[in-house]
Amino acid sequence: MKPTHFFPRAIRNLFCWITFGCALSLPAGFSEPAKIPRIRFSYFEERISEAGTIKKTRIAIDALTLNCQPPYGWQPEVDEGQSSVRFRSLNLSAAFSITVLPKTAAGESSNDLRTRLGKEFGKIEIVEEFQAYTAGPAGIAFELKQDLSDRLINRMIVAYFPSGRDLIELKLAAPDVTWSQSRRIWSQFLNSFSIGK
Repeated sequence: MKPTHFFPRAIRNLFCWITFGCALSLPAGFSEPAKIPRIRFSYFEERISEAGTIKKTRIAIDALTLNCQPPYGWQPEVDEGQSSVRFRSLNLSAAFSITVLPKTAAGESSNDLRTRLGKEFGKIEIVEEFQAYTAGPAGIAFELKQDLSDRLINRMIVAYFPSGRDLIELKLAAPDVTWSQSRRIWSQFLNSFSIGK
């Protein structure tokens, strides 16, 4: 009588069916390639004659590339839904944000931007309107004061810079008690900001 190899063949077939069943039961997203985030960070070095070599941050928001040097120790937060990146300082209770808006969301004139600010913040006082300059584009900026309560005043600078089909909003928000220090850091941040290629 010839020996049969029934059991090894049966085990091999069982293993194949289990593997096939597991592949069918995997969630659909498991086999798809990982989704590329809309907002991506990278870093590069830039040589500046007065300061030597500095490390800068490159932020890609879809096809738009922004370069800046965030303040040391400020923590980044990403909101892909709002096309926004925020850097927060815990000890100053302050934050910078960079938001990319479609130009249809607001016009570029002073009146259009004032209307936008009124809708976004409600009751605010515009302390000053001025031209804001960066390492790249120039734009319109507003210094704002917002009374949140009898003892809490929030101060802001909001600047708008046109870029192709987009409008870039840079915002600094800080409580009144740390405003002078936060505003000095804002100037350094603006001087490092540019739109990449």
